[in-house]
Amino acid sequence: MYAYSVSTRRSLVVAVVALAVVMSGQRARAQPGWVLSRQKISDTEGGFTGQEPLGANSVASLGDLEGDGVPDLAVANFSDDDLSVLMGNGDGTLASGVTYNVGDIGIVASDRGWYRSDGSADTDNPDDPDQSNYAAGIDSANREFRNWFVFDLAKLKGHITSMTLHLGVPSGPPNDPGTGGYRSRDPSELYELYSVETAIDDLVGGRGGLAAFDDLASGTFYGCLLMDESQEGQIVSIDLNADAVASANAARSSQVFWAIGGSVFTISMNGIKEIVFAGSHSEPVSHVFVVVEVQPCPWDVNGDGIVDHHDLLEVVHNMGLCDDPDNCPWDVNGDGIVNGRDVAAVATHFGNCPKE
Repeated sequence: MYAYSVSTRRSLVVAVVALAVVMSGQRARAQPGWVLSRQKISDTEGGFTGQEPLGANSVASLGDLEGDGVPDLAVANFSDDDLSVLMGNGDGTLASGVTYNVGDIGIVASDRGWYRSDGSADTDNPDDPDQSNYAAGIDSANREFRNWFVFDLAKLKGHITSMTLHLGVPSGPPNDPGTGGYRSRDPSELYELYSVETAIDDLVGGRGGLAAFDDLASGTFYGCLLMDESQEGQIVSIDLNADAVASANAARSSQVFWAIGGSVFTISMNGIKEIVFAGSHSEPVSHVFVVVEVQPCPWDVNGDGIVDHHDLLEVVHNMGLCDDPDNCPWDVNGDGIVNGRDVAAVATHFGNCPKE
C-alpha cells in the first residue's frame, strides 16, 4: 500500500509529533522524519482492507509510539484537516487507524481497572497488582465486572469543548473464537459510561469496595458503544456527551484527577459469560486514552469559558516563578514567571472565550 502526497503539510507533521509526545508521556521519542511525496506503507492492506491506495497529503514515521519495538505511522489525510495514527502490527501490516483533528490532544489514562459485584478489585489479583485489566460484563459464575479509567487533565490550558474515549479491544489467537476481548454468545453487547463519585485514591487503591462497584454504573450517563467480535484487535472510540465535558472541565480547573466508569448494560444472569475488554491486562498503556478538543484561551485560567475577575485574582495570588512550568496555568504568556505581563494579558481579554 502507498500513501500519495499532493503537497507537503509540515504543520500536520508537527501536530503528529506533539500528539505522540502527549500520548507516550515521554519527550521526543517520536520523530517526524522526512515527509515524502510518495511513501510505501506496507506490502499488504493491513487494517485498511479494500482501500488502496490510501490518499494522503503527507506521511511521517512516529517511531515506536507504544514501546513494543514496532514502528508506527501517521498519515495527514487527503483534503481534510485531520490525521490518522496507525499502530504497526510487527508483520508489515498496520492496525486500523485512529483519526484526530489537528489541534486535538491525546491523554493516556494514568490508571485503569475494575471492581466486581462482591466488592473486590483488580488489586486482589496477585498476577495483576497494577489494576491494568479493564474487563466489563459478567462471568459464568454470575459475577459482574465494571471498569474505570482515571485521567490527569491538570496540564491542559483552555476550555475543553469535546472529548472522545479510546479503548483497546484485545485480539485472541487466530482461528480461536471466544478467546479475544469480546467473549459473549450474543452478537452484540451495549457498553455504557458513567460519572464516578468515589474518591480517586480509594478507586485506584482498590479500597472502594461494593460502593465503588455500584458507583461505576449509577451516576450521570456519559456515552455508550455497541460492541461485537469484529472490534477485537482495534481501538474503539466513544464520543462523550456534554455532561462528561462539563465534569472534565471542573476537574481540570480544580487541578484534580478525572474518572469515568463503565459497565455492560445488556448482561443477563444466566450463568453464561458476557464480557467485553477481556484480557485487557495485555493492552499497552497507549491503548487507553481520551482525545480532547481544547478551546485556545489561555487567559481563562480557571477553565470556565469566561475571562473575568476570577481569573485575574488567580494570577495575582500566584505571582512569582513557576515551580513547574508545564503545570502553571497562571503563566498565560508562557515565559516561566507569573508577573504583571500575565495580569495585563488577562485584564485585556475580559469576556467570553472565542468559540474557534
